[in-house]
Amino acid sequence: LDFISLGLTKQSVVTLVGSWSLVVNTFLAPVMLGERVTRLDLLAAAIILLGIALTITGGYTEIEDWPVERLVAQYRKPQIVAMLLAIATLVFICVWIIVSDYWKRRSKSRAEEKPMEKPSKSFIGPVYVLLGSSVATFTVLLGKAFSILLLPTISGDNQFIDPLPAFLVVCFMISLPLQLFLISSSLSINDALYHIPTFYVFWIIGSITTGAIFYEEMAKFSLRNWLLFGSGVMVLSVGVSLTSLAAREKLAKERALL
Repeated sequence: LDFISLGLTKQSVVTLVGSWSLVVNTFLAPVMLGERVTRLDLLAAAIILLGIALTITGGYTEIEDWPVERLVAQYRKPQIVAMLLAIATLVFICVWIIVSDYWKRRSKSRAEEKPMEKPSKSFIGPVYVLLGSSVATFTVLLGKAFSILLLPTISGDNQFIDPLPAFLVVCFMISLPLQLFLISSSLSINDALYHIPTFYVFWIIGSITTGAIFYEEMAKFSLRNWLLFGSGVMVLSVGVSLTSLAAREKLAKERALL
């Protein structure tokens, strides 16, 4: 559904509305997992809903068409190339840090003839979150391009008339499973209570920024749009943080009972 939505509306709005999943989790957890819903859970859900409403209202402007010629031309603009290189550089740095840490721990393990230490949560943990959210930003950016091209193609208007669209599809097919792998890797190191809100914040920032630069989603924003959309992003960030805080409180109570 997110993939289809990317072809119909703004990338930033689809990403922000994705926070709705945290609200759904709040109300399904008691039914499916028997978990207790606290007042803080309900407060977080209400704040997230408010944030979604503000961002949708503030982000509403006329949706522009993106024919294949315009999409291809966009990838050739210097500012777009610079943006993509910046994200790719960030990904490369994160990968280099993770690989270097792995070989360092492996060398130490062999020298001391001991089992290899686990990655440091305080150092490597945030790097995995940043790497996963950066690749997720690529996934959304490429997914929107793919969806924009695919929907009219299905209707009979072939948009794959240039080699670049095919290349974008291949990149998307690589980025999507890679994103899931990195999220899984991050969760194997980080606590979910740390990963989820931190990932969401990084991902939201990346998606809003790339959507604004590449798809010019904020080019026609009025002062009202900026105020409502900006307020919505801040409110959503608070709501996501509160879901983590609520989970920490419940975990602390469960441990106290043991």
